[in-house]
Amino acid sequence: MREIIKQLVSIRQELFKEALNHAMDNELKEINDVFEDGDEYIFELKHLDNSKDINLQLLVDLIKHVEKTTDSLAKQNKINLGEFLI
Repeated sequence: MREIIKQLVSIRQELFKEALNHAMDNELKEINDVFEDGDEYIFELKHLDNSKDINLQLLVDLIKHVEKTTDSLAKQNKINLGEFLI
């Protein structure tokens, strides 16, 4: 079960990265244009929650479902998610 949870955490991270890239090319383009090379900002799922882009809405829903499933599996199997998070 540990390997499955590790994979789900990785899948969630990849989905979020791709959803954020999509948003930065579209709805968040104005924000993206302000950033310069080397700038850092920590985005969270809540930054994508109110998107009007149906594709982004579907990705956010999928990410939330993966998170819920991962949390449930970890609790059911008494596994600490903290050891898999970066």
